[in-house]
Amino acid sequence: EGIVREGCLKTLIRYAFPSTDASAVDVQFQAIAAIRGLGTHQTIRLQLVREGALEPLILAVQSESVEVQREVAAALCNLALAEENKVTMARSGVVGALIALMQSRDVVRETHACACLANLAEMVEGRTQRRLVD
Repeated sequence: EGIVREGCLKTLIRYAFPSTDASAVDVQFQAIAAIRGLGTHQTIRLQLVREGALEPLILAVQSESVEVQREVAAALCNLALAEENKVTMARSGVVGALIALMQSRDVVRETHACACLANLAEMVEGRTQRRLVD
């Protein structure tokens, strides 16, 4: 929570965007790994989505780095644990990115992408389903 208090989420999100600089792949990887870790915290996962973490994660699916793609799939999986994030994620283009990861022929990416879709599909008392259909 100290990371959030210090205002570091925006910086992490900015570093998670793909870069044209090939040497920045490690920075992107580390930023996405941090987002993945922070996404395990119930309140922080909501804030990550509110502050724009989905866009760089969706874009990073196109990375040539398998490690970056694995972190993306795991980060999205964690973010999808929050009921409040599900509709935003479904409407943001995450599903298409997850399908691409599920077709990667890499068991780690496939596992996290499938788990993320399962998290998105779960609903509490049917409320999420009605919002997704709307």
